[in-house]
Order: sequence, then structure tokens, then C-alpha cells
Amino acid sequence: IVERVKTKQLSMDRVLVLTFTEKAADNMRARMSQVLHDALSEASGPDRQYLMEQELRLRQADISTIHAFCYKLIREHGALLGSRT
Repeated sequence: IVERVKTKQLSMDRVLVLTFTEKAADNMRARMSQVLHDALSEASGPDRQYLMEQELRLRQADISTIHAFCYKLIREHGALLGSRT
């Protein structure tokens, strides 16, 4: 994923990574952050600006457990399901 971001094929705020545990999700986010940080330290000019933006967008990436992602979908779009009361 990060390699695609580094080569401008993907924006970090368009990423969806689902795991089974919160620990795995936290680990994945930390690893992605570290790889971006390392690439940023070697970049310059427009590439550096782009990677800085992607590092900020990592916070918006959906990296969570399957359950947390489904809960978020229901919370944000539950009204579309209708009500049976």
C-alpha cells in the first residue's frame, strides 16, 4: 500500500485496511507511518511536499477491525436501512 502511495498511484485517505484485532490495526498504522516517515526523510522538493500530505492523510485512512468498520458504516449510513418500529 505504502509503495503505491510513494509512487503517487494511491492517496492515503483512500485506503481501507481491515484486520481482526485492534492490535493488528494499530500495528499496521504504525508500520505505514514509519515507512512514510522514512521516505519523507529521503525526499526533496515536490516529492517531499506530497509525502508530507500523505503522512497527514494517514490519519484519515480506514485502518481498523472489521467490526469497527462495520459499526462505522451503520453509524454513518444506518438511516438508509430504514426503521422497523
